[in-house]
Amino acid sequence: MSLGHVMATVAVLAGLGLWAIFTQSSMIKLLIGLEVIARGATLAVVAAGVVQRQPGLAQVMAILIITIDAAVVALGLAMVAGARQHFGLPDVRRLTRLRG
Repeated sequence: MSLGHVMATVAVLAGLGLWAIFTQSSMIKLLIGLEVIARGATLAVVAAGVVQRQPGLAQVMAILIITIDAAVVALGLAMVAGARQHFGLPDVRRLTRLRG
């Protein structure tokens, strides 16, 4: 598989993730969109490492990205649980009524 095919796949993943973020109102679907973008970024890092002939560094960076992404997902799911507890459904449009 050539680098062009990999970068096209990364672009498709990023586009799908952005589409999910901008068109969905459910917090779960927003998190899924973020995950799709993160997978595209991970694929791009691994592909760049293979092209530069440093697959070990690419693997370390991919593991770092996955670890940080797991923390982001945990925080996002905690926010979804809190929104569901207060509003019933985790809908982003309802969160505009929050007051500090």
